[in-house]
Amino acid sequence: MDGAAQAKHAARLLPKIVTTFAEGYSLGRLRADALAGLTVAIVALPLSMAIAIGSGATPAQGLITSVIGGFLVSVLGGSRYQVGGPAAAFVVIVADITAQHGQSGLWLAMLIAGMALIGGGFLRLGTWIKYVPGPVILGFTSGIGALIFIGQIKDFLGHTTTMPADALGRMVTSVLHLAETNWAAVVTGAVTLALILGFKAWRPQWPGLLIAAIAGSALVALAGMPVATIGSRFGGVPASIPLPGLPTFSAAQFMAVLPSAGTLALLIAVESLLSAVAGDSIATARNKTRSRHRSNMEVIAQGVANLGSALFGGLPVTGVIVRTGTNIDAGATSPVAGIIHA
Repeated sequence: MDGAAQAKHAARLLPKIVTTFAEGYSLGRLRADALAGLTVAIVALPLSMAIAIGSGATPAQGLITSVIGGFLVSVLGGSRYQVGGPAAAFVVIVADITAQHGQSGLWLAMLIAGMALIGGGFLRLGTWIKYVPGPVILGFTSGIGALIFIGQIKDFLGHTTTMPADALGRMVTSVLHLAETNWAAVVTGAVTLALILGFKAWRPQWPGLLIAAIAGSALVALAGMPVATIGSRFGGVPASIPLPGLPTFSAAQFMAVLPSAGTLALLIAVESLLSAVAGDSIATARNKTRSRHRSNMEVIAQGVANLGSALFGGLPVTGVIVRTGTNIDAGATSPVAGIIHA
């Protein structure tokens, strides 16, 4: 590789935040980024907790993922607008890894995946991941969506019975226990869901997720409805971030989680780069100026973010299209918006 090629490769491994400050960062841009960051945080707050609960984790783990992972993605990432955090596409995978290997197994898989992503970014594999066929990703994410829907039937109906791990078993068990349905939970879930869909259709620029979460919570509190809450089920949310620490594991457990770590690494890379591409398209259409992410730097940043999230007891981190799109629509100009969100 000659000097010019080396310089070009090095430029592709430059975080976008460096480019941002090299352009000249004004007070006006800081105000725009602050508003965008706060807007995304409003969306991410209930979403992060909901994804964590759906994964079988605690709400606190979802928030830790957004704080630690979101910060590292924005500081090191190759995208100007990417916002990182826990994603719905990982719900089933996280639940499966935790069921098989426990929480320490999940964190070990994240550490392995993070190191693989960092290595893959330096080897320029991010350039090739974008060629994964769209129908493959669509089929995969559609299947994940169906499994998430099935997994939430228990809580929507307010059932307290233990559910089997497989999707068919969950549906059968839910039908067999219909007589135990908690109608207060059904009403609360239906009202919240209707509000989310309503705001998405008629007022998409409003923080519909947050409004629906507040309205549903107010309904339960004011009507005194017998519905499980985050406090009664999880003991609330801690007021601080835990100290970092490495999970304990054996050589046998390391080998056992390798396939899961490979799945995590591939999905994180693909999901993040799809989000970055979508972000470029949205930003180009909105700002009428071309936006291009640095795919290999983005993969490296996702690797570091997953290492950080694992050390602090969080969940897998990836670029999230919903938050990235919200960030752009709210007027973000740089990765500073993602840092403020975190």
